Amino acid sequence: MSAPELALEQLCRARARLAASGGSSPELDWQIQSQQAILAARPELEAAAAALGPTWPVHPDADVRFPSSTALFKAEGLEACFNSTTVLQLLATGMLQIVSRNYGSALTFLWRGVDLLWPAAAPANRDCAARLAAAGWVPAIPAAGSGGGAGEEQYQQQEEPQPTTPLARAVAADLARHCPGTTFADLLRWAQTLLLSAALAHTSPSSVQQQRQLLCHSQQVLNSAAAGSGGQAAQRAIRLAVLSAGWAGVSEAREQAIEALHEAALEAAEGDECWVATIELALMYGVWSLKKYLHQLLQQQEGQQAQSTDGAQQPAREQGAPAWLLARLGRLEQQAQRALEQAGAARWVPLAKQRGLEDQVAWFSQNIAAYSGGNATSRVYPAPPTAAQEPRCACCASAALVLRACSGCRVARYCSKDCQTKHWKAGHRAECKRLAAEQAAG
Repeated sequence: MSAPELALEQLCRARARLAASGGSSPELDWQIQSQQAILAARPELEAAAAALGPTWPVHPDADVRFPSSTALFKAEGLEACFNSTTVLQLLATGMLQIVSRNYGSALTFLWRGVDLLWPAAAPANRDCAARLAAAGWVPAIPAAGSGGGAGEEQYQQQEEPQPTTPLARAVAADLARHCPGTTFADLLRWAQTLLLSAALAHTSPSSVQQQRQLLCHSQQVLNSAAAGSGGQAAQRAIRLAVLSAGWAGVSEAREQAIEALHEAALEAAEGDECWVATIELALMYGVWSLKKYLHQLLQQQEGQQAQSTDGAQQPAREQGAPAWLLARLGRLEQQAQRALEQAGAARWVPLAKQRGLEDQVAWFSQNIAAYSGGNATSRVYPAPPTAAQEPRCACCASAALVLRACSGCRVARYCSKDCQTKHWKAGHRAECKRLAAEQAAG
């Protein structure tokens, strides 16, 4: 049984245990559906490799052939050779590259696939970009039945996106013929979500034009977010909005829009009972608020020093955080604690993930205590705990839901037999007995 199959089996067992106790979790259902999609896409990937043929460049570490980015992006007139199967193969390959954590390759396939479905020059895309530009490039969550949140006039609820090119219409027709339960809008939302996930996980910075297009995709996903995924979609939108401050600028109106997006995202996550997303959103909002206050405080101190008549540096005045900040942090801490209790009661969240969330909530509480009195600039904890939030391979440090423990020490865990062999030769041979003895003694 492969690792994705083992992961799916564990998730299904967790859902069965939860159902037996009378509970349910939309977030768990979403993860199971995603894992099933991964397994279902494997035949598509094999078909894609066969269709692309041996003339395409081969990835050195892959067991299938992938087209290079040069061939995908620079070949003129290539769209005329594409059909709906090719588009699905591009998206399926991009998804499997995300699973393999090859985010650069994933972006190559997903940018191409999404652009074929929903070109940047499409009228709806240009309208979305114009609304985002008017709102300071901050997406918003539409309220039920209408536009909502900050900039309501810029974000009226849109109809489901319709195919605008011959290729996109062919994809929609094939979906209606072979997959009656899946619409073109469903496929587009799925593809845009994958693209956003890969872009945020990729370390290389993207251009301003690409960031603007990602924000457009993010707004479209928010407009059509499925039940159980609204909090996660908003989380990606917040990260993109914060990252775009370098070129979109920092203004009071933009910060108010980001605050409104945070509030709406928390409400959506709690309403969908996505407790992990609720915790992460509460911490994200709290850290953003702390950084905003600290930046304002440092600006005030610099202004006071510049106005000093004698030019001597004045000592920072001891002060605590303002009442509005402490009230917000306290509310966010309570939301995170409640969500943490619900996530623990759900009994399906991986233990390492739950412990990582507990550490981060504890770190957040320490920050609140530090800001409650004294000099906030000297007593703030600068970074969250570095403990892994999910299991990681002892050799390649890849996060995975299913890892196999070393049979000797039961401490080191590996994602594959190759990683176990490499780690053994790299030094685990010498420390395995010592770790086993420590486990036995403990």
